[in-house]
Amino acid sequence: MARYTNKLKLTLWVSVVYVLSFICYAPTLLGQNGITIPDILLYLKYFGVSI
Repeated sequence: MARYTNKLKLTLWVSVVYVLSFICYAPTLLGQNGITIPDILLYLKYFGVSI
């Protein structure tokens, strides 16, 4: 198993946080701009709270 340096771990962690934040925020942003999306996607914003 490859050993990761601290800098690589930090970069990976920050990238994961940004991706999950975008996934949770995107449906809300689309809904606010008038784009019709299923209600189930609006509940993705609570996914970040559970993590």
